[in-house]
Amino acid sequence: MVDTSQAVTRSTAKCKLASSCATDCQVGDPLACSQLGLWYQYGLAGVQRDTEKAAELQQRACDLGAGAGCFNLGVQRTFGVGVLRDAALGEALMARAAALHEASCEAGAIGWCINHASMLLRGQGVPPDKHRAIAILRKHCSDGLGDACVALSSALRKSDIGAAQKLLQKSCGNGEMVSCGYLGETYLDIQPPDPVAANVWFKSGCDANQAQACRNLGYQLITGEGTAQDAPRGLELLESACESPKTPDGGACHLAAVTLLTGSQGIMPDPARASERLGQACMMGQGIACMQAAQLIASGKVPQVDYSAVELTEMACYMGNGDACKIIQAQ
Repeated sequence: MVDTSQAVTRSTAKCKLASSCATDCQVGDPLACSQLGLWYQYGLAGVQRDTEKAAELQQRACDLGAGAGCFNLGVQRTFGVGVLRDAALGEALMARAAALHEASCEAGAIGWCINHASMLLRGQGVPPDKHRAIAILRKHCSDGLGDACVALSSALRKSDIGAAQKLLQKSCGNGEMVSCGYLGETYLDIQPPDPVAANVWFKSGCDANQAQACRNLGYQLITGEGTAQDAPRGLELLESACESPKTPDGGACHLAAVTLLTGSQGIMPDPARASERLGQACMMGQGIACMQAAQLIASGKVPQVDYSAVELTEMACYMGNGDACKIIQAQ
């Protein structure tokens, strides 16, 4: 599996379509602005990818007091996505996001408590404080909030896989379907791994339209790991998870791109489609996808669209891709 940690704080906008989000944003709904900004950044929900427009919308959301907007704009500033790269300004935006998330959490908006705890875990905009973050997540996981259980299990997986598994089993059993797909991943972490058991939980989560579960199920169908191989169906699931309007999965975009680049079990190579998926994955913080998109453009197999190969390589380096940094240093 791939690392799918996404450098993004999601909004909980009520609007479901780009047109309705645009209307709500115009009348001052900050979460609608932030949601629409993500769609422009990723090129989803029927809008053409426009990272400059995305930054404008996140700025409006931030100005209106939404921590999600400040955070997402901070990510764009940090990596130079659609705006001039400015790490100091990115960090300042992160700090504002953390303060807004904390204030919203203390005011009773528990959804933002998870974002605040995640920032405490990563040390984004605030000094890292794992103990405080875990305390926040434990409280809300105990209250039955599936997203809190997922975040808590992620914090515990490396040190105590058994505890993480129990948390997700309880949450999934209580109908919090977001936990089911992550429960499947724990069966790949145990020794020896149990991909067949993982497949059961990936199916359960994907049937409930959870993008992360569909990404993992799609990968298994392509590789034949833990289930009968069906690469076309696997690619379909990956692309569906990549395009999920509310929770697009950057790892799914990247895996779909790799599959389309190489071809597999009846899937014909399609560099143009792969390039589009790499671009989406890159905009979701997948540094390796930025690097591969740069290499594809440099090879002459696809034309430059939004960014040059050099710009994509720089983004990949900012996102922590060592190979990209070596290329930049050698220039």
